[in-house]
Amino acid sequence: MGALAVASAAAAQAQAAGPDGAVRRFEVAAIKVSPPGGGTMSQIYPGGRLVANGLTLKQLIRWSYGIQGFQISGGPDWAASERYFIDAKPDGLGGDSRASAFQMLRTLLAERFHLALERQVTIVRNLCALVHQELMDRGWVTGQNAKPYLLPLLNDKIELESPKRD
Repeated sequence: MGALAVASAAAAQAQAAGPDGAVRRFEVAAIKVSPPGGGTMSQIYPGGRLVANGLTLKQLIRWSYGIQGFQISGGPDWAASERYFIDAKPDGLGGDSRASAFQMLRTLLAERFHLALERQVTIVRNLCALVHQELMDRGWVTGQNAKPYLLPLLNDKIELESPKRD
């Protein structure tokens, strides 16, 4: 099983720490495998209750970190195929904001799937500059298109150890 990598500046922030540095957790959380053929939904309700149905681990990571699918690579096959149902309720101290719910979801995923983050810096900016220069040298980019339009999409890379199922 390969490592799962997430590339995002937002993902580089503390895994699930709140503004005061305290780790936020749901008071009660259930994670079950979703039955096949069911639909997908994800919702954060007033008070901070989080319900998700039919989402894969990679989709849950995308949702909790606010990133796109292309920013995740690798990982075991089941992380993109096995679907889960989550029903999680915060204690009264967890807060009822979406940000608090996402912080607690990141903690839940880390604890239940043994996800661990490791920050890695990538060299996308330099690569984009080299590709743009090569396009100009070949005459494929001229006139108005000669402006550097290849901007780096990713500046940070977060690698997650191979997730494990409990």
